[in-house]
Amino acid sequence: FWVSAAVLVHNYFGLYFILRLVGGRLRSVPDPPDEKLPTVTVIVPAHNEEALISARIDNLLRQKYPSDKLNIVVGSDDSTDETVGIVRRYATHGVEVVEMPERRGKLGVIDTLAPRARGEVVAITDANVSFAETGLRNLVRRFTDPKVGVAGGNLRLIPPSDEARVDREVSYRSFETRLKEAMSRQGRLIGVYGGFYAFRRALFRPLGERPCHDDVIIPLEVLAQGYESVFAGDAEAVEPTDATIRGEFRRRVRLAAFNYLTLPRLARLALRAGWFTTFIAFSYKVTRWLSPFIIAALMASTLVLADVHPFYALVAMLFGLAAAAALIGAGADLLGMNAGLATAAYHFGMMNIAGALGLVRLVKGFQRFWTPRN
Repeated sequence: FWVSAAVLVHNYFGLYFILRLVGGRLRSVPDPPDEKLPTVTVIVPAHNEEALISARIDNLLRQKYPSDKLNIVVGSDDSTDETVGIVRRYATHGVEVVEMPERRGKLGVIDTLAPRARGEVVAITDANVSFAETGLRNLVRRFTDPKVGVAGGNLRLIPPSDEARVDREVSYRSFETRLKEAMSRQGRLIGVYGGFYAFRRALFRPLGERPCHDDVIIPLEVLAQGYESVFAGDAEAVEPTDATIRGEFRRRVRLAAFNYLTLPRLARLALRAGWFTTFIAFSYKVTRWLSPFIIAALMASTLVLADVHPFYALVAMLFGLAAAAALIGAGADLLGMNAGLATAAYHFGMMNIAGALGLVRLVKGFQRFWTPRN
């Protein structure tokens, strides 16, 4: 009981306070003149993104970044719609499209295009992301510091209009951002937001055929080479959430299957990067990925101990109330309503169930590649 409780508290709160206690500061990076900025290649992995790709390219072309230092490449991952044709209309603006002859997913697109990128810095973004006009500049100028090997942008979630049920996903992202800022103070940002980050091309190591989280492995590869990974809070971008908790649940199940495949490589790279990086990586990512099973252990031990002491009986009762609230939240979600704390309990429960089902999906076999949201 107490081990499970301690691990959960440490994961959600303890790590943040330890990092703040250790100290460090968010280094201010002045905006350099254009000639001091590095060249950058922006890679947009895309599979059947005809509904979004035009807006994505227009947004990139509006970036306040020197045009002679900006290269935009769309990697079409075996698209069968009009994605390639739409991108080719932007050829006069210097936008390139590379057609992948067979489906390889985001990781395959990055492995193919990153080594051949013309820019000193490679930025990765998704088709459904939109940068603020200074977003790319504020991200890439971090690389004027020669110690920085990876920079993560501040990717905010935007719920569909008038949709309050997924507000908890937005709140969770806000907490994640504060944690990333705390890690950045140490130059050890472990996980970047996958839709908006950049790295030095010379430090890139192939992700390989084994599915993994690129937004975790690439920063760790860079940290293992002795460079820093930082968070650029003023490099702003937005990404829409799913319209419902059930939609976010399906996305989390798919991502959770990648968690367990990422673990061995995470451990190897973290150990190479040093003991403090290892501590952060396991405190942040590993315990978070295993939290569904830790919560299950906590609940089971609470039930076993409920007859031993009134304290454990009280905790068991609180678990019961939380489960009842989650059921009310589930009913409200089916009716398209937001039930406040009940919806929050339902969201928390569903996201942890998704983490457990990710392991089941991995064992049974799962789709390696993402499917664009409709």
